Parts: sequence; C-alpha cells; structure tokens
Amino acid sequence: QLAPLVDSSNLNWIQAGNLRLKPQNDRKAYLTWWHNGLKRKNPFSYRLAASAGYAVDFIAIRNKVDSLGRTVSSPVNASGYHSMSLSGELRKSYQLNPGQWQLALFPSWSVSRSPMYLNDTLYYFNNQSWSLKPAVTYGYGTIFTTNLSVKFSKTINKNAEEGNAPLINKTVQSNVSMLLNCTKRWSIGAEAISVNNAFEGGNRTAYTILNAQMVYRLLKDHTAELKFSGMDLLNQNSGLNNYGATNSLTSSQTTMLGRYYMVTFAWYPRKFGK
Repeated sequence: QLAPLVDSSNLNWIQAGNLRLKPQNDRKAYLTWWHNGLKRKNPFSYRLAASAGYAVDFIAIRNKVDSLGRTVSSPVNASGYHSMSLSGELRKSYQLNPGQWQLALFPSWSVSRSPMYLNDTLYYFNNQSWSLKPAVTYGYGTIFTTNLSVKFSKTINKNAEEGNAPLINKTVQSNVSMLLNCTKRWSIGAEAISVNNAFEGGNRTAYTILNAQMVYRLLKDHTAELKFSGMDLLNQNSGLNNYGATNSLTSSQTTMLGRYYMVTFAWYPRKFGK
C-alpha cells in the first residue's frame, strides 16, 4: 500500500501508493452467547454472536480519473467507518429409528458505512449483506450419511446520498453429499455443488460441480487408505468469486481445472498408549 508494484498489463487502471499512509486502528466489541446441549436424546445447541465497532485512520480507496480516461487508485486515510454484525447457529438432533436426523440453521447479517474518495470528493457508502443457510443431515448408524444445505445470500451497496440506485447481488448455493460404507473397508461418496448468481439488472451465472470418490482401507488395523477420486465429472470447469464494497460489485468467473481423476494413498499412524 505504501509503494505497490504497478501492473503494466492494465493501462486503464493504475495502482498508486501513498507513502504518508497511516496504519488502520480497528476498535471493535464482541458479544457471544452459546449453549451446548448434553442430553443423550435429541440434544439442542445454539450460538449467538454480535459485534460493533469503528476504525481510526480507516484505509479507504481514492480513485481519480485523468484526462485520458485512466483511473488512478491509491489508498488514503479517512474517517467515518463503522460496522455492526449479527450471526447465529442453531442445531437440533432427532433420534428416529432406524437413523438420526440433524437440523441446522446458520443466519448472518452485517452492515457498514465506508468512506471513499472519487475525484478528490469524499463519499460515504452504506453496505449491507445477509445470508441464511438451512441444512439437514441424515445418518443410518455408521453405514450411510447424507447432507443437504442451501445458502441464500444478498449484498447491497448504496451511496449514502439520496437518489442513487443501489447495487444488488444475489447468490443461491446448494450442496448435496452422501457417503456409503459398503463394508468395513469399502466406502463410496459423492458431492454436488450448484451455484446460481445474479446481479440486479445484469447477467445470471449458474453452474454445477459433481465430485465422486471410492475409498478402500488397507492393513490389519485399517490405518492405510487408497482413494480413487473423480472431480468435476460434468466438466463445468468454473469457479465464482463475489466481492462487494462501496461503489462497486465485482464478480469473477475463473477457469478451474476441468474433469480429472486422481489416485491417492494415505497412511494414518494412529497409535495411542502402548
């Protein structure tokens, strides 16, 4: 941040430094409350967390557009940043013969106010994000386990001044996995990850990743493992990253390693006592 290297591949975006930059001083308070159920039948546990704080000499971004249309971006200290967040975790188990159900819920919410300089004019942006992730797991002893979860998330970034339209991003991610222990040595598993991302008034991105594996335990005490894995079987070859801050929402879809197979060997020297 003081003297960064300039990326010459992008002549329209120049990253400049700031030798007079001061370290950012974060001051934040946390409050956490949790309960772990110890009942043998149908236990219930939860965790609640809250935080609030502000920053002194907050390191903001200063973007300045020159006469050629190039954006020169540099870090600068600014005041007026504060944030607050709430999160939780709830878990409940039910013993229903012949198996066990586990229900979980993960909510979160955060809000912040961030300063930013645009052409030497200071603006403040209100940022808000929330997510909700319900999950259910079913297990039949040590033989079979399956899990299903869906995460809904939304990010809103808006200039604090009246009359400015907000930038909104929505993402839905679904995960399904299963594990089957065929014998004491053989087991098979599979996992599917589906992502659907959309900008308000923009394009929608969706893809599904499917992975599978087969495991065989070796040696008398089962401490060695031979695993055959098939990754990205649908050959979607995609990865999605979202980032929202101040006056911009960034979504990048990267090219990942496509469909491939892998054989691994592992040894776990688990010996306790003599």
